[in-house]
Amino acid sequence: MKKVISILGVFLLLTACSKSKTEPDGQDSLLPEYSEEGRNVAGALVNDTAWRAQMLFCTGCGNTAPFDIITSTSGDSTVFLFAGEYTPNSVNYVDTSADNLSMDFRFMVKGLKMEKQEDLLKLNNQTFLLNGVDSYVSLAGANHIPRGKGTGTFIVKNVSLDNSFVAGDGSLGNPIRYRYIVSGYFNFTVTVNNKVYSIQEGRYDMAVMLEDNFFITQ
Repeated sequence: MKKVISILGVFLLLTACSKSKTEPDGQDSLLPEYSEEGRNVAGALVNDTAWRAQMLFCTGCGNTAPFDIITSTSGDSTVFLFAGEYTPNSVNYVDTSADNLSMDFRFMVKGLKMEKQEDLLKLNNQTFLLNGVDSYVSLAGANHIPRGKGTGTFIVKNVSLDNSFVAGDGSLGNPIRYRYIVSGYFNFTVTVNNKVYSIQEGRYDMAVMLEDNFFITQ
């Protein structure tokens, strides 16, 4: 799921100090290296083709955030969304290619609920097994409609509080919001329209803020 966000709004809040920074992995240059700095980038191999989700910006269209966390206080599940692209005609991901195709990953984790921003820290060093039934991962294309219920693993290796940026003053309607860094790994297999997608070597390093890309619903 991609969201176009106001330049003067969330873009200045969340990304002023945290635009995507992609450094190639020393083991596989097709992928960004694993990091825990809030670089706002994710990468994986989709059937051995490079896929990437990263913070994008273009004049007139604002900021496209690559990562959302959506949880419900009345439910018992949390969704992790990665909005990315891959170049189907090359193993190399090409940032500027007009041939890039949208491919979003939607991880549904049953039994995980967060009620406040500090609950993000509870994700630290957690491994979530996706059984393909109530916890699963789906793919979405340009229409952002999730399809399939895949199996695999979603790992949150590190969550840390970044004290370098705080928003809000604590007044009514303007709560204090902190910047968190959420990093980890994922691997999964999912079948969509009779085609098997094997996603391997997944890694992500994202900056997260309440009401920007971390949403707590009723």
